[in-house]
Amino acid sequence: MSIVDTAKDLYELLSKGATIELQEQLMQLRAEALEIQEENLELRQRVSQLEREANESQEMEFKGEVYWRALTDGDRDGPFCQRCFDVDGRPVRLVSVQTSSRNGPVNKWNCKECNKYYVQ
Repeated sequence: MSIVDTAKDLYELLSKGATIELQEQLMQLRAEALEIQEENLELRQRVSQLEREANESQEMEFKGEVYWRALTDGDRDGPFCQRCFDVDGRPVRLVSVQTSSRNGPVNKWNCKECNKYYVQ
C-alpha cells in the first residue's frame, strides 16, 4: 500500500469516526513515512558521492603511466595509481621508492593498495 492510499484510508476512517482503525492506519503511515525518509537520505548520499567522483575524474590527467590531479593554480598533485583509479574509481597516492638494478638505482612509484609499481 502506498502512502497516498494510506492517507485516503485515514480520511475515510476519520469521516466515519473509527478511532481504533484510525490509530492503526496512523502508525502504518508513520512507518511508511520513515521508510521514505531513509530512502531519501540514502539517495541524497549516493548523489553526493557520484558528484564527488565526477568532479574528481574531471580533475585527473593521465600522463605516462600514472594519474595526476590538476590544481586550480596550474600545478598538479600526485601521482596516483592508474589501476586503482581505472578499476576502483579511487585515487590512491603512490609512494616513491628506490630499487637497485645492474645499471644502478631505479626510482619507482609503488601503490600500497594494489602493490603495482610504476617507473618514474
